[in-house]
Formats: sequence, structure tokens, C-alpha cells
Amino acid sequence: MRLMRLSWILVLVLTSPAFAAKRPVLVNAPARVAKVLNRELGKKYTPVPLKGSLGPSPTAKEVRDVTAPARAIAVIQAQAGGKYVTLQVLSGHDGTPLDTITFKPPKKFKALPPDAAKALFAALAQGKPPAAEPKADTPVVDAGGKSDARAPEEKKAAPGEQPVSEQAVAAGSASASSSSSAEAEPAAAVSSRSAFEPTPSELPAIVTGVGFKGFGRSFGWAAGSSDALASYALPFAGAVAFEGAWYPGAHFTAGFGGNLGAFLNGEVGIGLASRQDESRYGTRADRFRFGATVRFPLGERVLLDALLGYSTQTFAIAEQSATTGNPRPNIPSVTYNGPRAAVGTHFRITDWFGADALFGFMYVYGKGELASNRYFPNTTGLALDGGVGLSLRLVETLRVRASFDWTGYFLSTHADPMAVITSTGASDHFVGGTLSLLWVM
Repeated sequence: MRLMRLSWILVLVLTSPAFAAKRPVLVNAPARVAKVLNRELGKKYTPVPLKGSLGPSPTAKEVRDVTAPARAIAVIQAQAGGKYVTLQVLSGHDGTPLDTITFKPPKKFKALPPDAAKALFAALAQGKPPAAEPKADTPVVDAGGKSDARAPEEKKAAPGEQPVSEQAVAAGSASASSSSSAEAEPAAAVSSRSAFEPTPSELPAIVTGVGFKGFGRSFGWAAGSSDALASYALPFAGAVAFEGAWYPGAHFTAGFGGNLGAFLNGEVGIGLASRQDESRYGTRADRFRFGATVRFPLGERVLLDALLGYSTQTFAIAEQSATTGNPRPNIPSVTYNGPRAAVGTHFRITDWFGADALFGFMYVYGKGELASNRYFPNTTGLALDGGVGLSLRLVETLRVRASFDWTGYFLSTHADPMAVITSTGASDHFVGGTLSLLWVM
């Protein structure tokens, strides 16, 4: 009696879930993702690495071919794109898609996020192993050793009906199975296409902003210039500033194509006037820059920018005073334009606070009146510019930014030193500060 009780206890223990054999699951994933999946799956299943390869759109037959040897209930295919991982779960029975799970792994990727793990195990619970291969009919051997390969027994039919053999029934089942497989294959293909479609970039696709800028100007001639040439100083003026950058590929890919973009920024002076004694002169001031840009993420907190484009800046003073009618002093109106290259960097100090810096170089091709016959037609020049800024995120897509910038134009006139009015060169400096709102999308 005691031995019988021990036997029953042993049977109950061996058939309990704790001692039941774990069902196999095939895993096709990059090494880093496979390591985490194996650890997670090991709690309830037996992860088995997929030998060979299974395409992104496997048919039902292809899935059964790889799951049959291990009798696996499911296949997990993983793809890492950008900063996201996508898991496609297919049933081992016929390749039916069970779920597609996309998540962003943490920096130290040691376990699946809770929501992803819950969804994965819910999908695996629906998995089924492939159907067993039908066994061949076993011949009957009589006492004399002769084989009697009898035809399968025919099922009895109702009066007026043709008898139906087991072989015909099996053929019909196989036909139905083939039909169901054919119906399941397109579903698997559709699921795989949706699972492996490109993932948008985590970096913004559009950055645009508008704000108010206060700026000043200082223009002067080189030492030894003729006294007839006038210098210019503007302590403060106001302007409306705007900026924008668009990375079209970022809507569709987290790869390098998502970091190629175009930019446009500018500023237009408002309510400007130049004064000399009692005379007031109408004044125009504006600047526009545009071109192409490419960004290079360096880790999660640093981003480098490279910009190549065109810049044009105008500061023009009316020929005659609107108040006294006096002619403008002997200072040229200028329009500096030419190709410009720049490099910048962005630092994410915290999730809410960031800093940026920019340095640019420009070849000054156009100079306005300064390079006309009225002044010095052989003038050449270059420009340097730089800026720094701080930004604070208000909500998910809105930031406030404060920045300071400087632009300096350095000009050589190549003038005849024996001329009545002469100068060896000039310099023109603009400094400003801007407070703006940025939309980041």
C-alpha cells in the first residue's frame, strides 16, 4: 500500500507543469537580441536557434519545413532598425502571423520591456506545432510469412452511395490542408511586410521657429583711409527672425538618409532709421541663408551638423534724408553675398535643456556699392560667423531658445594709394541676440 502511494505521488509530480517538457520556439534574431530573447523565453519555453535562414515573407510550407524537426510551436523573427526592434511571431503549424511587436530597447538591453514581454507570451500561447507526417500503411504478414498488402478498408456507404475508402478521405484531408495553407500564406506575407517596413527616425524631421532679434552694426575703414570716407555705428535695432530645417527622409527611415536635409533662415529689420545730427535716413537691413545640411548623431546626447549653402546680407541707407533733404554721408550701401560653409553641434544636457554652437565661413562674392566704381571696384573679402544658444523644452514639440550671434566681414579694397580718396580695407561687424519659439516635429 505504501509503495502504491509513492507511485501515485511520483506520477503527479512528473506530470505537473513544473516538470512538463517546455515546448520549443525557433528564434531568428541578431546576437544581442537573441541573447535577451533566449533569457526571456527560457522561463516558459525552450528557445532553439533557427538553422539556416527564413526570408522576410515566408510561406506556410517554408515555416513548416523549419519547425517540423523540432516540433516548434512558433517562429520569432527579430529585426533591429535604428533604435527600434521589431519581433514577428509566426505559428509553427502553418506560418499564421500571431503578432508583430515593436519596441525601443533600453540603453542597457538586458530584458524585454514589460509590455513587449506580455505581448510576446500572449502570442506564443496561440502557437501550434506542425502537423505530424502521416505514417505509411503497414503490410500484414500471415503465418506463412507472406505479405498481404490489403487495400484500406472501405467505409460503409448508405444505400445508393459509392463506398468511400480511407485513402480517399485522407486525400480529401490533404487537399483541405493544402487549401488552408494556400489561404494562410498571403496572410503571413502581408504580416511580414508590415513588420519590416522602414522605421521613422527618432531625430526630428522638421524644425521651425520664429522670434525677435535685437542687433547692432559697426562699419569702419582701415587706418590711413581718406577723411572723406565715413564710418557707421548702429547701437541697437530690431528684426523679425525665422528659421527652418526639413529632413524628408526622417519620415521613413532611421538610417543615414533620414539625416539629409535642407535649411532656410533669415531676419528682416523693422522700423530702422539712420541718423546724422538732425537728418534721418531710411534704412534697410536683412539677411537670408539657405542650403543643404547633414547631421551626424554621436551617441544619445551629441549631434553634429554640416551645412553648405548661400548667404546674402544687405544693409542699405537712403541717398537723401527724409527730414532735412541732406545727402547721405560718404558711406556705401552694401549687399554681401556668396557661398557659405558651416559646422555646428547640439548638446542635450538633460531631457528638457540643451545647448548649441555654430561656426561658419563665407567667401564674399558680392559687396554692393562698396565694389562699384563710386568706391573701390577691386574689393575682395571673406566673412566669419559664429553663434551659441540655449534651449528649454516647454512641451513635447515646443521649445524656447535664446541665442547670440556675430558676423564679421573683412574686406581688402586694392585701391590706388595715389587716388584722391583711398583706403586699404574695411571691416563690417554685426552682433545680435534672438529670443524665439521652436517647433520640433
